[in-house]
Amino acid sequence: MERNRLRARDKAIGTSYVLDVQPFVPDGVGSAEAPLEVSCSEAFDTRVGVLSSSYYEVIDVVPGVQYLVEARDFESREGALAVAPGDGDIQVEPCATIDNDGVLRCVFASSTTSMLVRVSSGVASDFTLSLHALPSGSEGFASAPVPLELAELPYDATVASAAAGYYAISGLADIDYILRVTSTDELVDYDVFADAELSELLTSSQSSPGMAGESAFHPTDDTIYVRVTLPPERDGITAFSVELDTF
Repeated sequence: MERNRLRARDKAIGTSYVLDVQPFVPDGVGSAEAPLEVSCSEAFDTRVGVLSSSYYEVIDVVPGVQYLVEARDFESREGALAVAPGDGDIQVEPCATIDNDGVLRCVFASSTTSMLVRVSSGVASDFTLSLHALPSGSEGFASAPVPLELAELPYDATVASAAAGYYAISGLADIDYILRVTSTDELVDYDVFADAELSELLTSSQSSPGMAGESAFHPTDDTIYVRVTLPPERDGITAFSVELDTF
């Protein structure tokens, strides 16, 4: 490494010093072009460097199944997590930043058999990367409902006691509708909301086994948000269908 001697000039009193310039080497793992391949079947101890990112391609992922992606046990309180499908672009916006427990956490379903993961930090840190499938039996999340078009109805689905199912139905007109939910085996409760925050309830009802639950509403926009649950005293999983009629 070449050393350059710098001297202060035009000063009555000065001093000389040596400026040493070293190359910056981020001590991370993988790269955007060549991510490190890891399996989703077990947790993986790894690290991220200073002001850099580590990149991973997680294989053996089941397409369409939601996974809880976690980077935990961070030594620093600076970090971000981004997730993309295996054939996607990993340079996407982070889906999570570090919380008070030193954990980065996202829920993601890939359209392919692999998943790209980017972990970034301002401070070098060891951490543990893990993925856990979330086959709850229900579909969607409050923050990511299953998108449906009116033309796709009736839609067949399942709901489990472990979690609610969430759906966003688009393509509605400014007219009155009847939402019909038909359950096969268990009582099913459902609520219809006007907004994605699930704060403006339009209607709600219940479907008995083999019988349709019906409720009328008038949408305030071209999309409604439906939450489907099993009653608290029920346990297990049941199938149901959703359809919309006008009147």
